[in-house]
Amino acid sequence: MMMLMGQHDIAPRRLMMAMAVILLTGASARADRLVLFDGREITGQILSETNIVTIRTAAGELSVRQQDISSIERTPSADDRSASFGLGADALFAMSAWASQHGLADLAGELHKRVLEIDTDHRGVRTALGQVHVNGRWMSFKEAVAIVADRIAAGEHGPIAATWLDGLRLAADAGEQIRVVDLLGAHLSLRRGRFGEAGAGFAKLARTAAPGAKPRLTAIAALLADHPDGAYVLTVERVVSASLDGARRRVIGAGPASLADPAVLDAALEDLACELLTAGADVLDEARRLRVNTPAAADAACLKAIEWFDRADALAEGIARFHRIEAARVQVAVIRDRTERDAVAFDAELSAMGAQEVTAAEYAARIVRMVDYLNSVRGDLAGVLRLAGAYPDELALDIRWARDDIERIKRMQATLKQELDDSQ
Repeated sequence: MMMLMGQHDIAPRRLMMAMAVILLTGASARADRLVLFDGREITGQILSETNIVTIRTAAGELSVRQQDISSIERTPSADDRSASFGLGADALFAMSAWASQHGLADLAGELHKRVLEIDTDHRGVRTALGQVHVNGRWMSFKEAVAIVADRIAAGEHGPIAATWLDGLRLAADAGEQIRVVDLLGAHLSLRRGRFGEAGAGFAKLARTAAPGAKPRLTAIAALLADHPDGAYVLTVERVVSASLDGARRRVIGAGPASLADPAVLDAALEDLACELLTAGADVLDEARRLRVNTPAAADAACLKAIEWFDRADALAEGIARFHRIEAARVQVAVIRDRTERDAVAFDAELSAMGAQEVTAAEYAARIVRMVDYLNSVRGDLAGVLRLAGAYPDELALDIRWARDDIERIKRMQATLKQELDDSQ
């Protein structure tokens, strides 16, 4: 029974492949022929025919005057070949779908080409190729997403935008592309003033979002839940861009506004971000108080403050820059205190070496301890460079201090190593 089932399956497979091969045979070697009055023949594919015939040959494109041509012989087009079998673009597309389902990618690709020769706008093939029809032409998914996003941002919120999104959904693969389309859909709902629908969309996206995108999506969903009618009161006047290139500006006055306006949504997110900055700044003040007596606790407080600043930046990019610089200053100060303590210990070892008689073994041990202190300081200074390097203008003095001290420590380490080698 298993063999019988296999034999029945082979028959249609062979038939479909045979039909496709017959239809495609000669397609890549299509040859129209021009016979000239002087007896020469030119073989290739005719591209256009007026008083001048343009033909593509293996050597390139040639143009021949009609008055020099004795006769023209044409090979059947893809349309003619498929028509001779009673097959149109849809039938060929069905064959390509079958080929794809059976792992015959090359055959499916060739059939796609033949369908597009017959019907360049064939939706089935274009969709199978992951293309989307936007603004009167077919394009890649990535290009279509960029155009649709720009059009929505520019104020296109009508049925045409919904049609574009439907096309994107058809072309989207599972995973990230679907999330991209869902995000566009949520923004479109918001622009249309459908606040409940938009809020549900952002909440759904937040549940599966990557860590970096999750805070903003969650905040937007929360804003729409707290303001179901989309009304939001701005506390201060804002000047925002009124064009995609930022050349034109507009003023949004303080008072009632709608979250359907992207600028108002951004302002609301900035308000939330400012609350997070305040919380982070309070923690950073605590780190400053802890710095002298409990440096480890100060370090921990700095990291906690930075978490608040991360959350603020996730809602309004760049809003926490000043606070991040201040956090870096506190962290650098903690490191400075630690290097000072190591320097004191180093000086104590150095003083003891000159004040006491010690054995060779004790002398070598003290040199090793001094090298360890220098290694610890050098590691801390490298940490200063990492912290301050993110803000080279604001923390230029700290960078110079760390670099100068690292060079000085290198020289001291070389001297100690030489001393240790000489003592052994």
